[in-house]
Amino acid sequence: MAVITYPEDPSHLWRYHGEDLTGDGLEILNLATSFRRLSPLGKAAAVVEALLSPYAFLSRVTPPTEPLAFWDRLLERGKCWGFYGIDAHGQVPLLGNLNLPLPSYGSLFKLYSLGVDKRYSDSPERAIRNGDFFSLIRGAGEPRSFTFQLRQGHRILRSGESAEKPEGELEFTVQGVPSRSWQIRIFRNGRLWLQGNSETLRAPVPGPGIYRGEITLQNHPFLKRSVPWILTNPIWIATPPPPARAERPIRTLSSLSLDELRVERDEGSSAGYIFSGGQGLWNFNLRAPSRERPNRWVALSYRIPLDLSGAEGIWVEGSSQRPLRIWVELRGEGKELRGSLKIMPGLCRRLFLPFDRLFLPDGRRAAPPRVTQSLFLSINNLNVAEALSGELLLKGVGLGKREGR
Repeated sequence: MAVITYPEDPSHLWRYHGEDLTGDGLEILNLATSFRRLSPLGKAAAVVEALLSPYAFLSRVTPPTEPLAFWDRLLERGKCWGFYGIDAHGQVPLLGNLNLPLPSYGSLFKLYSLGVDKRYSDSPERAIRNGDFFSLIRGAGEPRSFTFQLRQGHRILRSGESAEKPEGELEFTVQGVPSRSWQIRIFRNGRLWLQGNSETLRAPVPGPGIYRGEITLQNHPFLKRSVPWILTNPIWIATPPPPARAERPIRTLSSLSLDELRVERDEGSSAGYIFSGGQGLWNFNLRAPSRERPNRWVALSYRIPLDLSGAEGIWVEGSSQRPLRIWVELRGEGKELRGSLKIMPGLCRRLFLPFDRLFLPDGRRAAPPRVTQSLFLSINNLNVAEALSGELLLKGVGLGKREGR
């Protein structure tokens, strides 16, 4: 499964939101993100509160307004499951190599969890793959029972499933709510459709749509009333599959001389490049990052000015031993723009990276320079968090534009 993480993290912010973005899942809440978003004083207070109660940090969790809106956009493009993530580290960094061993892994894993039905007890991972689970802020309390389903006659459909006909009754039931008052809400296509404060909320479906539910606690001692205590995955009711994106053919405008590519790397990693028979073979050994050397990278550089006039993007044709994501970086006119391509094993494929999918280091978009001073193909620890070795066969790199323009 490909899960998009850190949608609003100040340190690891997910930056690409193009219309072609899809994924199998999206992280809606992340405990580490909530901590990173605190001020230095707020972080200090959160550490002190953790000494008094393992559940006090729940008061620091902010409403996931933007991730939920992001999720609704992704749901329009296909099935995508919502997750609550912990991202436990078992420590809080202080100064240099000094860390405070709080909060513990055990205390953090008591705060968030994923809920699955007992019928998945032998294979809970099957529930995750099917989308038949819900996210729960467990530290605020656990329900005795929970149901989100669609009844169509004798047939029952649950989260992650699709109904062909726009009929039936949607039912949302919870028992054992850890609060004197709560709010059950059901959203249809990202907009609030139905809400109530009883243990059961049910109604006939008004028509086709993507339906998901959430429960908020109105007077919990820690959890804010606008943070979903429970978040369900959707049920699709009579929704047609998203239209396939028609990729226009790419016209080659120019090709770089592969024998002009040169190897560059950090001090600890190693790499080599051999040009023969009109193609290049790049082998590399990327060292794992460490606290002393957090930036590990290997690259093929093309340090010859390149006129981008008339081009709409860069194409790369190659294959690798394993699925491999490479960064394409352009530098010129004081700009550093980059984007990524995924190289796959097997036959060489020509991939195209449009200029409008390139970003500045801070995540903003910008027009490419008219003339670049250098171009890089790189692999670094933004791709992987550990050591990586491999080979990449290059059959071509150049400029291109989409046909039909």
